[in-house]
Amino acid sequence: MKNWRKGRYQIVVIKSFLTTWALLLACGLGTDSVLGLLFFAAVWLLYTRQKPDCEEKRIRIGAAATAALLTILWVTGGAQKMTQGLENRVFCVLLLLVAGAGLFLLLQHIIQLVFCRMHPAEITDKPMEMPRETLWYLRPAVLAFPVCLLCWMPYWLANFPAVMTVDSLNQYAQATGIYAYSNHHPWLHTLLLQLCIRIGAVFSDSNVMGLALYTAVQMCVLAGCVAYLLRTVERCGGKRRWQIAALAFYALLPFQGMFAVTIWKDILFAGVFLVFGLTLFNMQAFGVRRAELVCYLLSGSLVSLLRSNGWYVFLGTMPFILFAFREQIRKLLPVSLLVIGVVLFVKGPLMNHYDVIQPDLAESLSVPLQQIGGVIAEGAVLTEEETALLEKVMDTEQVAEVYDVYCADNMKRLIRRKNPAYLEAHWEEYRTLYVQLGCRYPQIYLKAWRSLTSAYWYLESEQQLVLNEGIAANEFGLESDSLFRGNLYLKIKEIFFKLYGMVPGYGLLFSIGAYTWLVIGCLGFCLSGGQDRRWIVLLPPLALVGTLMLATPLNGELRYAYAVIFSMPLYLLTAGRVRKAEK
Repeated sequence: MKNWRKGRYQIVVIKSFLTTWALLLACGLGTDSVLGLLFFAAVWLLYTRQKPDCEEKRIRIGAAATAALLTILWVTGGAQKMTQGLENRVFCVLLLLVAGAGLFLLLQHIIQLVFCRMHPAEITDKPMEMPRETLWYLRPAVLAFPVCLLCWMPYWLANFPAVMTVDSLNQYAQATGIYAYSNHHPWLHTLLLQLCIRIGAVFSDSNVMGLALYTAVQMCVLAGCVAYLLRTVERCGGKRRWQIAALAFYALLPFQGMFAVTIWKDILFAGVFLVFGLTLFNMQAFGVRRAELVCYLLSGSLVSLLRSNGWYVFLGTMPFILFAFREQIRKLLPVSLLVIGVVLFVKGPLMNHYDVIQPDLAESLSVPLQQIGGVIAEGAVLTEEETALLEKVMDTEQVAEVYDVYCADNMKRLIRRKNPAYLEAHWEEYRTLYVQLGCRYPQIYLKAWRSLTSAYWYLESEQQLVLNEGIAANEFGLESDSLFRGNLYLKIKEIFFKLYGMVPGYGLLFSIGAYTWLVIGCLGFCLSGGQDRRWIVLLPPLALVGTLMLATPLNGELRYAYAVIFSMPLYLLTAGRVRKAEK
């Protein structure tokens, strides 16, 4: 027994040492930092005093798998900081292995603690009686709609009639007939904007009324989605304080209010994405009923049409949805095929009838173009044949000048200025070239990919959050008419928008990577506990993040992942202790 305790003591010492070393590397601190002693003491107490109180194999495997995935993301995203100052590849690899081992030990221990304390989830087939309150109108589900509109109203008044960026103005030009229709921005979204502008034109000679109408409609849709979520939480027995916290998440965070009044396709897509997730949640909780099938048809179609990657998310998750609800496949399969049919009809015959221009090939090649641009910008050696092939579609001499590690738009512009048609006609040759350069310069490819996508899967982002205001400079005569002016308003706004960079913990609410990690943790928890089919709710957000990792044009753009952020309370509910109710 004494020798056993001695061996266990040595294991804890080694684990604490590796974890401390990994934390110093992850924080970019030197080994002489006094924080190393504090880290060692903290992890020592964690490993010795806080032990998982369950030994279920499934939970241990789930915690280890979740920790392994998060460790890979952490080490990949922070590799440059961890190996700063080292040039020898062998030393770099060894240091990253040490960091990975220490971080895995820490994450695996913490995640197993959380999983053990949360399992088993309280799931019962007995219907839960809804509380009968005298003041029923004080329930969060009832208050959600007016509270959200009230809290978002100042953002609207400060940026009346809406926040409009270059993308918004492009859609405005299409909606008013100045530009031809293009599905680069979803045509369906452009038609909705056009409808609001035409309705507004009935009451005013200016298009400002139509833009204000669109913003009001968007705010009401988002507020309705929040109310629907809280109603679902209420039906599943979610605690009142959890509902209030979820409502505060939507009503009080600055980017929620700013996005609610911004004319972007991403905003309505986020609301529809939440409804799609709620539909999957309700199907696994209450059964595949007629109401859920209708919601599945509508939300699935809109998810596929409001963003191009939403279409890939639906197609990628549909087989898993059918597998999860295989006993109801006779109901679900026809509806799934109907969604595909609707989307193909809209994207095909309908758009062709209205001469809608489709996005070019370069638009979907953000990551490959960025990686090839990285090879050229860093002066890597290319053969004469490779250089000649690249010169046919871009001016390679301009790459070093315009290359931006955080944005692929400049590389796409080089293609469009030269010869995009040649790229599409000789796609096989360029695909072969891409593979050859990747085999020759894997480090450059990895660096370019990490710089372009890291904010979506790594906790720390090198890009600062940008919240647009007002209407961007344009040739259409549109101007923002803010009702708030003066130095006091400017000071309050500055503090409100920059507070996330000053308060620890609060800043994580503005980190895209933090939400991705939470979704991964929720998925690991659901799989480790074997809770029915709740894991199916967590596949669409991970698929969406996957599309960003493969094809995002810009790093750290919060709106690209806003659908995942907007649905975060649902994903926490999915992994929480809920009860079936109201059969």
